[in-house]
Amino acid sequence: MTHAAPADNAARVSVLCQTFNHARFIGQALSSIVMQKTSFPFEVIVHDDASTDGTTDIVRAHVAKYPGMVRAITQQTNLYSCGVRGMVAKFLLPLAKGRYWIVCDGDDYFTDEHKLEKQVRFLDEQPECSVCFHPVQFRFDDDRAPASQFPPEGFVGRFDLETLLAQNFIPANSAMFRRQSYRNLSISNMLPNDWYLNLFHALSGGIGFIPEVMAAYRRHSGGIWWQGSQDRYSHLRAHGLSILVMLHEVLKLCPDQPSRQQIVLAQIKPLEKEIVEFFGARGRLCIDAVL
Repeated sequence: MTHAAPADNAARVSVLCQTFNHARFIGQALSSIVMQKTSFPFEVIVHDDASTDGTTDIVRAHVAKYPGMVRAITQQTNLYSCGVRGMVAKFLLPLAKGRYWIVCDGDDYFTDEHKLEKQVRFLDEQPECSVCFHPVQFRFDDDRAPASQFPPEGFVGRFDLETLLAQNFIPANSAMFRRQSYRNLSISNMLPNDWYLNLFHALSGGIGFIPEVMAAYRRHSGGIWWQGSQDRYSHLRAHGLSILVMLHEVLKLCPDQPSRQQIVLAQIKPLEKEIVEFFGARGRLCIDAVL
């Protein structure tokens, strides 16, 4: 088994990486990807949202070092600050060539050099599955808490669609997706995009699980979900409406499926109530404006 050949040679897997101001992390992320040992070619496509801290130079160095394998899209204006969400669906997925694809953000990384090989083998052997995933290690960048595994070994529940509708148990950089038609894939400005993508695929096939930790998810103060663990008000102010949009887009994925819609509505109603309680009439107006 050797390192993957250049992506020009019929990439079997596309690894999609979105990054912004990850200079401290992006080198480790990309190295953990390109050093994967596989029996097939794969490609790496990076979306740099106009970084200003040196991330762009690190990405360009990898493009130069791995021509044909690593490609990059570099924005001139930071789109996230302009309200744009869903970079994977908007910019990366349309360029992906692989039969299978996976997301690894620029502040996360793979820990098993055989991760891609194992997941491709699983999906090849389980054609009824549209996505497969594995546990990851959650690590705090400032070591404020010990590393932990998610999903935990004692996870209560089943790894099925109904559970996924209520709780996103699939970490973003653990999911490998089987390519399908994306004609009905929403590109709305919503969060969390990984949950939506997990559900989009799980609605068309089974969810496979490999009980091995093969990647790390990094928690740090520059991450978009950091506020959620610090201050609920700030979290809702920054992301509440985007989360509501995502949940409403999920409703569109399961029309004529009332039991599944009820699971989603059970999350929408308390979230809307919480936004109105925090922000009053302005919160209600904002909800009406985005839905």
